[in-house]
Order: sequence, then C-alpha cells, then structure tokens
Amino acid sequence: MGIRARLLVGFLLVAFMSLLVGIVGLRNMRVINDAADTMYENELLGLSYIKEANLNTLYAVRAEKNLLLADSFELKNQYASAWKKSVETVDELLAEAGKRFVTEGGQAAVSKALDGYNSWLPLTTQVIELGSSHDMEKIIAAKKLSMEAARTQFDSMDSALTDATDRKENNAHSIAEQTSALYRSSVILMACVIVAAVLLGGTIGFLLSNSVLKTVGGEPALVEQVADKVAAGDLEIDISAVEKATGIRRSLLLMVQNLSSIVADIQNATAQVATGSEEISSTSENLSQGSAEQASGAEEVSSSIEEMGATIKQNMDNAAMTEKIALQAATDAAKGGTAVGQAVQAIREISGKIGIIEEIARQTNLLALNAAIEAARAGDAGKGFAVVASEVRKLAERSQHASAEISSLSKTTVDTATQAGELIDKIVPDIRKTADLVQEISAASREQGTGADQITNAMVQLDTVIQQNASSSEELASMAEELSGQASALSETIAFFRLKKTEEVNGPSQTNKKGEERVTAIVPAVPADFEDL
Repeated sequence: MGIRARLLVGFLLVAFMSLLVGIVGLRNMRVINDAADTMYENELLGLSYIKEANLNTLYAVRAEKNLLLADSFELKNQYASAWKKSVETVDELLAEAGKRFVTEGGQAAVSKALDGYNSWLPLTTQVIELGSSHDMEKIIAAKKLSMEAARTQFDSMDSALTDATDRKENNAHSIAEQTSALYRSSVILMACVIVAAVLLGGTIGFLLSNSVLKTVGGEPALVEQVADKVAAGDLEIDISAVEKATGIRRSLLLMVQNLSSIVADIQNATAQVATGSEEISSTSENLSQGSAEQASGAEEVSSSIEEMGATIKQNMDNAAMTEKIALQAATDAAKGGTAVGQAVQAIREISGKIGIIEEIARQTNLLALNAAIEAARAGDAGKGFAVVASEVRKLAERSQHASAEISSLSKTTVDTATQAGELIDKIVPDIRKTADLVQEISAASREQGTGADQITNAMVQLDTVIQQNASSSEELASMAEELSGQASALSETIAFFRLKKTEEVNGPSQTNKKGEERVTAIVPAVPADFEDL
C-alpha cells in the first residue's frame, strides 16, 4: 500500500471517528432542540394561554360583582365594558390554547374547560343584562343567579382549567427529565468516542511516520539539500549516486538530470526564437513599405476614376439636355409641317376665290363694253354713261390684271409651301432618329456612370484592404518585437539555472529538436499573398 493510501486510510479513520462524534452530537442536539421547541410551542405557550384564560375569567367575575354593587349607570357601563373585554380575551386565549394540546388527554382537558366556559358564559351574560338595570327585582335576581348557578358553573370551569394547567406542567417536567437523560448519555458516548479517536490517531501517526521515512529513502535532510539547490537554480549536483538512491531522493536526482537537459534545450530554443523574430520584423517592414506604395497608387487611380466619373456625369447631363432639345425640335417640326399644309390649303382656297374675282372682272368688262355700245347708240344723251362705262371697264381690266398676278403668286406660293412641307416631312424622321440616338447615348452614359461608381467602390474596398494589410504588417512587426522581448525575458529567466559546462556546449538533444519545431510553428513562412503584395 502506497503512502498516499496509508495516509488516506489513517486520516479517514480519524475523520470517521470525528464524523461519528459529530453525528451523535448533531442528532442529540436536534433531539434536544426539538424537545425545546415542543416545550415552548406546546407546553409553555399552552400553559401560558390556559393561565391567562383562567385569570381573565376571574377578571370577568370581578367585573360582574362590581357591576352588581354599582349604584350608577356610569359605573355599571364601565364594569360591563370591562366584563366584555375579559370575556373576549378568554375566547381568544382558549382558541389558541386548544392548538397547543396535541395528546388525547390534553384535548379532553381542553374540551372539558371549553364546555365549562360555554356553560358559564350564558349565565354570566344574563347576570350582566339583569344587573345593568335599576329595577331592584332584576338586580336581586341577578345577584341570586350570580351566587348560585353562575358560581357553580364557574367553579366547574375553574377546576377544568386548573386540571389543564397541571397537565401542561407535568408534560414540561417530563420533557425536561428526558432532555437531561439524553444530555448525560450523549456526554458519556462522545467522551468514549473521543478517547478512541485519540488512541487511534496516535497509533496511525506512529505507523505513518515510519512509512514516510522509508518512502523518502533516507534522511529528509539529504532530500531537503537537493531541493534547496534546485530551488536556488543550482543544477551542478552530483547525480552519480542516482543508481543507489531510493524513494523520493532518487526521483529528485533524476529530476535534476532531466531538468538540466531541458534547460539547455530551452536556451538553444530561445536563441532560435530571437533569430526568427528578427526575420519576421524585417519581412513585416517590407510588407508595410509595399502596402504604403500600393495605397499611394490606389489613391491616384481613385482620383483619376473620380475625374472620369465627373466627365461621364457631365456627358450624361449634356446628352439629357440634347435629348430634350431634339424631342422639342421634332415636335416643333411636326407642328410646322402641319402649319405649312394648312397654309397650302388656305392659299389654294385663295386661288379659287381669285378665279371667281377674275370671272367677275371679265363679266364686268363685258358689261362695261355693252354699256359703251349702248351709250354710243344713245348719242349725246349717253355720253356721261359712256364715260362711266369706260371707267368701269378700266377698273375691271385692272382687277383682272391684279387677280392674274395674285393667281400667279398664289401658284408660286403653293409650290414653295408644298416643297417646304415635303422637306419638313423628311426632316421630322431624321430629328426623331437623332432623339433616339441621343437617348441611346444618354443610356450609355448612365451605364458608364454606374460602372465608374462600381470602380470607385472597388477602389475604396481595395484601399481598405491595403490599409488592413498595412495595419496587419505593423501588428506583425509589433508581435515580432514582443516575441523578441519575450525570448530575451525567457533567456534571462532561464539564466537562473546554472548548468555544467559540458551540458552547455553540447549540441541540441531530442528535446531541442522539438523546441525547433515549436519555433517553426510560432514563426511560419511568409504567405504567397504577402509576397505578391
């Protein structure tokens, strides 16, 4: 059995004895506490309620007697109030007392007291009612009732209350005797268990001390000497006796041997960690410089794209304005073509009207000619008429000549207006086509603007990534510096141990190789993404 098991068994036995003492003590304390609670809750409170009830019945009887002897209504009312208060108090006390009598005999005693009280209460109530008047016959009847029937019932009730009081006192005395007996037995039992625990503890201590000395493998001073040197960082300990040593001393010597090897490996590993941290710091500085150059180029590209976006937006605005002008020109041209058609139609109508005027002028000319012929036939009488006819003929000729010119101009105007309408009809589709082309140019400009915005957003994201890379490279440099500092601190810490010179100059052991693998895991190769940057 090992020392741990022996110590555990020994202390478990002592603990068991202590637990036994505690269990017995706690159990008896619980029993005593329950007895005390029972004595207080049931016996003492029940006894108090019964005695208080008995005392208040005496107060009620005294108030009853005083009322019968009173010679004024004021005193009678005062004693009646005192009687009523005492009776109400007795009701409450008897109700509470009934809860504290739990045994069959106690319940019977309380029931008897309640029966006596219920029999006495109507009689004393009748005495108070009769005695409260000034009728001498009623007062005499009240005194007689008080001295005979009411007194008899009161004595019976008082005897029942006294019996309940005696029962509670006897119960309290019995519980006190049981508690005292339990205390005496508990003291004897706990004393025996304590003596047994002391003897058992002494025996176990003697056996365990011999076992511990055997397990240590020699004098504890030798083990303490080795432990003190290790605690002081001195690993220059002669371990040649490790084969002969036993127990803890042997384990300490083996620990010194292994610890010396581990410390040497840690010293070599810290040197490699310091070298790796310097390489990481140099790489992170290169990454930071490249990120700064990329950030500058990205800002220039972003500025150019913003200028291009502004130009595209201006083109979009110009195209939109041109589109509006082209659409308005097409609309105005269509309206102009309609107006020219209407003008041609009006001129044609005017030409028709002028033809009518020419026919009227021709007929007028014929009429003037006939009038001149008729005037010539009339001779001198028709000379004046002939002059008028001649003037009318001249006017008709001038009207015919003017209408001929107007007709010629109308024809020329109709031809010109027709050509203008045909030209407008040809121009309107071209204008509409121009408006469509302008719409397509505007749509293309909008797409270019959207593309420029997307490029701008992409450049913003690229700039963010570059900034993050720069920040990461700075953090990497900071981590490298911190790692270098921690390696220096570890080197200073491990310098606390003093090794033999033969161990310091030896190459790395298997443990050192594992340390190199840990350094490689801490300082990984630079990722390809960083090399591209």
